[in-house]
Amino acid sequence: MSTRCTLAIGESFHLYRELLEDSGSVYLTIEHCSACHGEQTIRIPGDVWEAIRKVRTSSFDLVDVSDEQIQERAEAHVDKALTEPPQLQWLRLPGPEGAPREEHVRLTVEELLADRERQRGILDRAKGHTVYKQFCDGSVNLDISPEIITQDTPPWPLCAENKKKESTMEILHRGTPPGERLCQGTCAYCGTIVRFVANEGVPYSDQREGDWWTVKCPVCPDRTINGYLVVPPARER
Repeated sequence: MSTRCTLAIGESFHLYRELLEDSGSVYLTIEHCSACHGEQTIRIPGDVWEAIRKVRTSSFDLVDVSDEQIQERAEAHVDKALTEPPQLQWLRLPGPEGAPREEHVRLTVEELLADRERQRGILDRAKGHTVYKQFCDGSVNLDISPEIITQDTPPWPLCAENKKKESTMEILHRGTPPGERLCQGTCAYCGTIVRFVANEGVPYSDQREGDWWTVKCPVCPDRTINGYLVVPPARER
């Protein structure tokens, strides 16, 4: 039985949370990751997720702008830039110094057209992703455009699907969720040794170095401490 609760899914990514965790963290699995030459899963702490999910990284002000409107914008931009002092014009004009107005307008139009295609491309690719709205009771409301519904059952189990059947699973050994594991590290600057729960730190992962979490040093807050998982004695495992 899967404990993953899908939030969003695409051809090359899977955003989900773990039902057995109450930390508010989400997990992002990315396929064809250039940094690791394969699949990589990143744990995003709940507070970080709440902060970054509200950030908009792109402007889409040109998506619905026509060619004629782009031409008008380019001319208005160039005309306004030409009224600036000469030492500032090079910051606003795309052409070389001394180029005629028509050259600046042409280059500005090309830049705006390219930016419009980039914005449209982002939105077109986003339409191919599936987003699920999750509710506290475990029910799921599909928030999908009709044109991107390609199958009745999503590739990963959803919360509601997991709750439809009564589980007969027996826990033979209760483990510790990743976010609740203990980490320990030493400040390289002052020598302070700290032990903390993984959820309190910022997670990092490296194919060679493994996993570690960083926290601010309580003695010298401008320094960070790398903490690694504390392995319990064999009798406690």
